[in-house]
Amino acid sequence: IIVLSLLLLAMLAAPAAAASTFSLKVNDKAYDGEFSVIDGTTIVPLDFAGSIIGAQTTVENEQIKIEKDKAVMMLTLNSKQASFNQKQEDMLQAPARNNDTYMVPLRYVMESFGTQVEWNPATYEIIVKPVVLTEAEKTFAQIPGVMIKSNTYKMKIASKMDMDMTMDGEDLQMSMSSTVNASMSQNPLILVADTIMNIDAFTGTEEEIPADLLKTQIVLNEDGYFMTMPGQEGWVKAEMEGIDFNKLMEQYGSQDPIRVILQMKEFGAVISEKEDQVIDGKTYGVLHIVMGQEAYAKYLNDMIGKTGLLGMGVNEEDNAEFEAEMKELLNNFKADIAYDIIYDKDTLLPSNIKQDTVTSLSMTVPADEANGTPASEMQMKMNQKAEYQIYDYGIAFPVPIIDDYKTMDELMAEMTAEIPEEI
Repeated sequence: IIVLSLLLLAMLAAPAAAASTFSLKVNDKAYDGEFSVIDGTTIVPLDFAGSIIGAQTTVENEQIKIEKDKAVMMLTLNSKQASFNQKQEDMLQAPARNNDTYMVPLRYVMESFGTQVEWNPATYEIIVKPVVLTEAEKTFAQIPGVMIKSNTYKMKIASKMDMDMTMDGEDLQMSMSSTVNASMSQNPLILVADTIMNIDAFTGTEEEIPADLLKTQIVLNEDGYFMTMPGQEGWVKAEMEGIDFNKLMEQYGSQDPIRVILQMKEFGAVISEKEDQVIDGKTYGVLHIVMGQEAYAKYLNDMIGKTGLLGMGVNEEDNAEFEAEMKELLNNFKADIAYDIIYDKDTLLPSNIKQDTVTSLSMTVPADEANGTPASEMQMKMNQKAEYQIYDYGIAFPVPIIDDYKTMDELMAEMTAEIPEEI
């Protein structure tokens, strides 16, 4: 018992002894300057962090600014809140001041500017490996910054979608086209969009969809996400329990293709250069972005997990079964997405973006014993092409004033009340 107790004490003491021997390497060279590790976060001097990534650093009134090219990070002493290219984020540790030295979180600063930080638990080594960006990646990294600087712009989006679906041996084909006229503001985040969708072809069913039911208007502002609904008068505010519509639009859409591509890049989208294009006598650069199935699956899972879409309208009792079904659905959902960004080589502002997407889904629809329906197989394939024309950078635009609206719950209650009791 005494021997086993001593062995146990030795095992418990070993990690504590090792924890005090952290080392930091940059480009395979040991760093012997000041740094510390607080709850798993490495804290280093601001000047040292700036020198690694080649950034300019300034401090004024407890505000820390780190700037490289056109990317800007803003930190505040003793605050875990940060801003990178005007996007608000949270850090694990706050910047601090140690005598005359300003200390900042290493990983957050490095990885925001594209530099990789690794951790070797066997040797307690913190390893900084600057990522070598291609020329295409360097160019793309600057585009969001110049768009944010212009702050406002307009877009006209034309898209075409063809869908084929087979279920229980029955085929359904549908072709849709749409036009979107949108105005965007980056700060504050405002979106105003008018959408017209047309059903160009619909076979395999006798149901008709009137074209005038497919006109909608969207307004996203600091008060929320508002829309007009087909067949309904007035504005509806998108509020549903468990769904953060503002986060959904801010992080994963907003009709802003650059924001979408930025998100995709984080999950493995590949960026390359294509041949320049001459338009009206002016030479434009072209970036090609491709997102394969594996990267898209990660992107989709992140979007659903962070916005609450997975559990929408599902009670706790059925949640486990529903999550399992959704997981199978996502595993069977395949997508290949490609973008071409045509940009002004002088200003780096995009003037045109072309999107080409192919998605497919194959799954088994489980049997419903309560309704007596057997299990069935479903296959779906969808091809979508879209073209974004981006213009009027830096020009203000009108925003509708919304002082009267219904919530989504109120609208659903009204629609439910209109259903005849005998149904």
